[in-house]
Amino acid sequence: MAAQYLRWALLDLLRKLPEQCHRESLGGSDSSTYEPALLLATPGKLKAWERFHTLIDQPGVLDEQERAVVSLRWYWGLSQQEIADRLDVSERSVKRYWHSAKEKLKQHVDLDMLQ
Repeated sequence: MAAQYLRWALLDLLRKLPEQCHRESLGGSDSSTYEPALLLATPGKLKAWERFHTLIDQPGVLDEQERAVVSLRWYWGLSQQEIADRLDVSERSVKRYWHSAKEKLKQHVDLDMLQ
């Protein structure tokens, strides 16, 4: 549940960022509320991030186990062994779910663009 709220917050930030950049280019609003690295991101990269975070909860993209592994790995920063312990599965299963989730997400968004 917490990972879902984190995704929503990230999506909200990504949607507001282009508007924030536009205001700053016109001389308004201070940029102290956003990370400078995010302000340098291209619109295409911001759209890719928005798409990525949206896809994780989109029905039919990831199954429940893949979604759990992506959430615990991406948003919580847990190791594969920690995820295996939490989900009560083998580390090999976690690796399989992680790989499968990345392959499914690659069908919808260019993951290389997110680096």
